Amino acid sequence: MQLKFFKPTDNGGSELLTFELYRNDGSGSEPLIKVNSYVSNAMTHTLVADTEGMVAGKIYKFFFRAINEVG
Repeated sequence: MQLKFFKPTDNGGSELLTFELYRNDGSGSEPLIKVNSYVSNAMTHTLVADTEGMVAGKIYKFFFRAINEVG
């Protein structure tokens, strides 16, 4: 699965330092599992189901978090 991200237009007045990617477990819950294979500040990421522990047929939610000096 290929994901593409976009930088927020509002950085809260502080430069964006890093980004984090989270997913849920496919049960409809909120995305709380950090995607450890996303290790850079790239604006794209390829997920491999087997590597991430995802199961075909489930619906996953993702959360892309931008972090600045303020948090």
